Amino acid sequence: RVKDGQDIYFFVNPTFMDVSAPVSITGDVQPVLWNPSTGSERPVGPSQVTDGRTHFQIDLPPAGSAFVLPRSSNGLRITETNLRFDELDLTGGQITGYGRAAEGFVVLEQGSQRIRRSAQREAPAEPLVLDAEWEFEAETDNALVIGKWLAAQEQPGVEWQAYALPGVDTSSGWLPMVPGAWSYQLPAEPDVPYPIPVWYRVQLPVEHLPPQVNLIVDGFAGSEWKLYINGQPVNSTPVRSAFDSQMKAVDVTPYLERGDNLIALRLVVTNATDGLLDLLKIMGDFSLVAQDDGSYRIAAPRNTIRPESWTGQGYPFYSGSAVYRRRFQLPESFVGQRIFLQPQVRDDVLEVVVNEQPAAVRLWPSYEVEISEQLKPGDNIMELRLTNTLVNLLEGVERASGLAGTPYLAPYHEFKFELANDE
Repeated sequence: RVKDGQDIYFFVNPTFMDVSAPVSITGDVQPVLWNPSTGSERPVGPSQVTDGRTHFQIDLPPAGSAFVLPRSSNGLRITETNLRFDELDLTGGQITGYGRAAEGFVVLEQGSQRIRRSAQREAPAEPLVLDAEWEFEAETDNALVIGKWLAAQEQPGVEWQAYALPGVDTSSGWLPMVPGAWSYQLPAEPDVPYPIPVWYRVQLPVEHLPPQVNLIVDGFAGSEWKLYINGQPVNSTPVRSAFDSQMKAVDVTPYLERGDNLIALRLVVTNATDGLLDLLKIMGDFSLVAQDDGSYRIAAPRNTIRPESWTGQGYPFYSGSAVYRRRFQLPESFVGQRIFLQPQVRDDVLEVVVNEQPAAVRLWPSYEVEISEQLKPGDNIMELRLTNTLVNLLEGVERASGLAGTPYLAPYHEFKFELANDE
């Protein structure tokens, strides 16, 4: 594209693998990477010019993309280096780069002239690995998403207790079902005309009673519905849910007890497409523990977790923002160097706060963040706030979310080079 006289190149990696590719663009130019989320630019180097085209390497993460803008090269170009550069002002007589090397070097060309500069430093310090447990705080309610239950057609003259009480014999007349139209999951067409009252039952194991638990009214397709828990009619008034105005939340806290609980739902099905069409969602401040049959039981919320996905640590259906928090000591060997956080994140939104100072927001890879200005000698505290999508909650998908592995801090030496012409 061309915008206001500026050429703009957009490169896309359509695969789910890291890609490093040689590319070339028209002209003798200095390519820069433009960050659309911050507006910042970072020069691409090294590069070479051949037959009127500028050649360089571009690295893209899985499903990643990059904007490249061609800028004026001023005839001076970095052709080899083991460093990174925030900017390239090659007209000021000095350039500054940074890298994890004991010897940093840069090779420049201007016409037929070749200039090489190098500088020595001590061997770079080993990265600080922030492993072990991190404090964990989920900022919204966790969810237990249920997609299997028993269903039965209400028989004339049979009281509601025969369907809603715990301990009822479900060996006859009850069929296993999943979200979808009730009639489509029957072995044959219903034997009575619509409307037809239908009952649904599902077990809810609870070892921890949160201060509030809501059941989300979602996909209850029929002329009316009634909810029972442990044989008690639920009389709570449905209110708007926190995440979708079309879904209602019913407070079921007073009806739950430790141990096995029974949720029973009565729907009046008015046509062939009615029924319990969506997943059942139970929400509150809790964590989940996997059971031998693949289901989950409600447990106390987690205060600490490993620096890995929260999905496998009690929050498989959690959608929202959560904070990983960790105190650490900054090594003395890091002082005076540029420090970069290398977090392991798949594709969630990341916010970094160090010592209560916002450091950066990253919407996509690369998630690397420089935190040199926010760090201090000695004790530090870091917060990584990650936000995923609603797919875990709405679709019951246990999509890995949050951290994908152990973050670490990497110190980089800074190198300055004078560009005065060689004799």
